[in-house]
Amino acid sequence: MYLLSWRKSSDEVEELNAENGFVCGLLPNYSAEPVQKNGSPVCVVVGSVEGELLTNLHIFGIKKKLSSEDIHCIEKHWHDKVVNYNLSEKQRSKGKKYILSMFPYPSGKLHMGHVRVYTISDCLARYNELRGYEVIHPMGWDAFGLPAENAAIERNLDPEVWTESNIAAMKKQLVELGCRFDWTREIATFKSQYYRWTQWLFLQLYKAGLVYQKRSYVNWDPVDCTVLADEQIDERGCSWRSGAAVVQKPLLQWFVKTSFFAKALYDELDNLVSWQDVVDIQRHWIGKCDSYRFKFKILNENSGQETGDCVDIFVDCLQQLCSAKAVAISSKHICSDHSPTQIKVLNPVTNQLLPVIVTDHIDYVGSENARLVSADDSVYQKCGLSGKSGLAETKIFLSDEQILERAKAADCGGYLTSRRLNDWVVSRQRFWGTPIPIVHCSNCKAVPVPESQLPVTLPTVHLFGSKGKLLPLHQYNDWLSTVCPECGKPARRECDTLDTFFDSSWYYLRFLDSQNDRQPFDSNIANQIMPVDIYIGGKEHAALHLFYARFMCHFLRSIGFVASAEPFSRLLTQGMVMAKTYKTEDTGEYIPSSSVIQSGSGYVEINSRRAVTESWEKMSKSKHNGIDPQNLLDNIGCDFTRLLITSNVSPQSHRHWDTAGLKGVENWLNRVRYLVVTLISMRSFSNTESTSVLNVDEQKKTDEYLKENYNHFVREVTFHLEETFLLNVAISRLQGFTNSLRKCSPETIGFNVEFERCLRALLVMIFPFAPNISSELWSILNDSIRLSKSISQTKTDGHIWNQPWPLVDKDAVVALSVYINGMIAERIFMNWHALLSLEQNEAMRLALQSRNVAEKIGPATSVQLVIYEKNQATGARLALKTEK
Repeated sequence: MYLLSWRKSSDEVEELNAENGFVCGLLPNYSAEPVQKNGSPVCVVVGSVEGELLTNLHIFGIKKKLSSEDIHCIEKHWHDKVVNYNLSEKQRSKGKKYILSMFPYPSGKLHMGHVRVYTISDCLARYNELRGYEVIHPMGWDAFGLPAENAAIERNLDPEVWTESNIAAMKKQLVELGCRFDWTREIATFKSQYYRWTQWLFLQLYKAGLVYQKRSYVNWDPVDCTVLADEQIDERGCSWRSGAAVVQKPLLQWFVKTSFFAKALYDELDNLVSWQDVVDIQRHWIGKCDSYRFKFKILNENSGQETGDCVDIFVDCLQQLCSAKAVAISSKHICSDHSPTQIKVLNPVTNQLLPVIVTDHIDYVGSENARLVSADDSVYQKCGLSGKSGLAETKIFLSDEQILERAKAADCGGYLTSRRLNDWVVSRQRFWGTPIPIVHCSNCKAVPVPESQLPVTLPTVHLFGSKGKLLPLHQYNDWLSTVCPECGKPARRECDTLDTFFDSSWYYLRFLDSQNDRQPFDSNIANQIMPVDIYIGGKEHAALHLFYARFMCHFLRSIGFVASAEPFSRLLTQGMVMAKTYKTEDTGEYIPSSSVIQSGSGYVEINSRRAVTESWEKMSKSKHNGIDPQNLLDNIGCDFTRLLITSNVSPQSHRHWDTAGLKGVENWLNRVRYLVVTLISMRSFSNTESTSVLNVDEQKKTDEYLKENYNHFVREVTFHLEETFLLNVAISRLQGFTNSLRKCSPETIGFNVEFERCLRALLVMIFPFAPNISSELWSILNDSIRLSKSISQTKTDGHIWNQPWPLVDKDAVVALSVYINGMIAERIFMNWHALLSLEQNEAMRLALQSRNVAEKIGPATSVQLVIYEKNQATGARLALKTEK
């Protein structure tokens, strides 16, 4: 049975809608008439019970199943309301919650990965609003980069025009998906109002000595003519974008010295216990910080002048610098193209000139491709240096402190870091990116653009050729020509643009003060809100993007701009949405499913009968396995799309896409609707809240059953939304709650106050997942019956979004949840009053007595307390970390 909508008075009825399928006689002498008001379906029930005329019972029609037309009708009525409602100060009294999903590249329309991440984000934002927090839930666009540039070239468009149209289309789809983003905070990285401050950050790094330029071998895409990160190259050595074979090319590049913060970034991971396996990804990316890094300049042996190149040297023991006889470099080192007999390396600590040996016959550790060679080193003999002339002859005796002091004075490093971690190459040879704010002068060399002259904006686009090829920046001569900020003589602008990872390394801060035209953001505002409480995005970004965002936050803290070293408190890294692909076995060509038929236990291509391999892979146009979210929104609506993407599979796991779960969620919401209809129907025949129709003993037993179910399911749903982020389990618990209520008799449903509390709690908890349908059901319930006075948590007026999130009773059983290194290890249940008085030491004792906790701790030599906190919504949280 199904309710369509409602109106407050039968006087509003203008036209009967004689739709088939309505069930009359739900109760004896009961009738229901569907009606239509101003094009919107409504139903004012007019019936009689024992001759009494009933009017103004607004139960939105009685029907066996919700049709797609009904769904769209409900969502048409509610959509704007559930996306744009405002909350009072009182409703946001618990403080701020910053919930952020990784902003998308505006490709033109949403894909299923977008649907998943932004639905998860929206569900958590709505949940926290109901909990009483002022939720910051912004959205923006990571809009620079090669894909937009190539797409614009293909369409003979200015990339800005292309990007703007894509943003408009994707924004419309996000709204259709029911996402409640704060669009007043919207940012786009290609807007000069944003990249002005991206350039400002570059200049701050430059001032701090953390930006430098040097020649380096880079991964070069010969088709797209740009540098690629290692992660943008596939297992065949080809570009992720163009498919071209990547070549190594020497280029003068801009670098950010991320290695300077490597140890701080590595050590801080110990405090990010809730990041779980992402901590290991970050540790692996950074590497153990047990080596000192120094920069040795290369000089021309004849002239004594610097060549502009340098060698990065790593040492485990500082005294190695004092005994160094030579420097060995691999043939892959950028300096190997110099004649070794014509160059020397300056030891910045001893001021000795060291010869250079090019050899691949020794081991280079980690990312290094150069090593110091001393007389007591086995490498000394391997390189045949014994008795060779030109070596540094005397050993300089310095303490470790003196070595580091000399290195600091010479600005040549001397900081503890990792051999694994390369500095960040931020140069990109493309048009569509943030211009690097540097001017090159023949007299003054590289000069930073004064902050007062920011932003350095991109020139007006010029296209040429039949396909509208985009001119690279170095061909915009009018734009390149400028004057040196220091000497005033003619100079040229830097023609490289910044890596898009640089744009996204700080966007979480700009969201907090997006309209500020005096500074990137107000530090006072940032310090009140940061860090981000929940950061949501794909696990594929757990290495690079997270590392660069963490680096930028650590840097900003070092210059006093933010108080928090880490940008993100908790992470939710969701898995990919995958679909079946079909690939020919002989060529590896991907073909659409429409070209495949089953043959025996396998598959073949229809025309050629070639054998085909079926597998699950990430959705992609090139693999012919993409699903258009717009078709889902058009066919099944917003709420069912949201439920389909969040149910059955944990957010952290890859999802094999199919629509088999749709019938399940449809049936579930129809069961919820049945409960609402039955309560209204039964209550409408009584003018009191009397439960005299119920046996006293039976009523007591029923009350206990309902109260037990209320506390159990409220506790479980809250726990999974608050602690584990397992939205699929929360939905499963809501379905379990519905089934438990469905077992009650019509009399209990209609007249038991405890049942009404359960039903209202159920609707409120459904709201984050299905805001339209839950709003419809809540309004019908509210408009049709008066609230039972004993339901203290529910507000007597307003919409469902004005209700507080249900809390377990103070005499209910709650859980002490024990976490080991960010993973749930045990839940110890006890009375709320007992938990309230449970001290930290006693909680630790109970936890350590648990067999599950003991197994998780394993052979660890020490267990440290990270946090112990209590709240009525979820019980208590005891987080521990172990060290071996």
